Amino acid sequence: RHGRPQGGTDANRPQAMLVTRPLLQVEVHPLTPDQHAFLSMLVAGNTFGEAAGVVLAKDAQFDLSGTFALALTAGLFLPLEVE
Repeated sequence: RHGRPQGGTDANRPQAMLVTRPLLQVEVHPLTPDQHAFLSMLVAGNTFGEAAGVVLAKDAQFDLSGTFALALTAGLFLPLEVE
């Protein structure tokens, strides 16, 4: 593909990607730097409010609902188990 994977992503530039495997089907989603920062903070254990606050303070136009929807549909979150 000469440095350009399917979808037009430039493989010669560093880029954050969300890689999930729901039902053993690998899915790759390119992320903007703000999406990467937000999701990384959640994975690191920050609360939703903390992560949203940091990213929205940097960019008030950040698509919080779209990024959260991507995370949900990609299967990034696990179900909560209560004992």
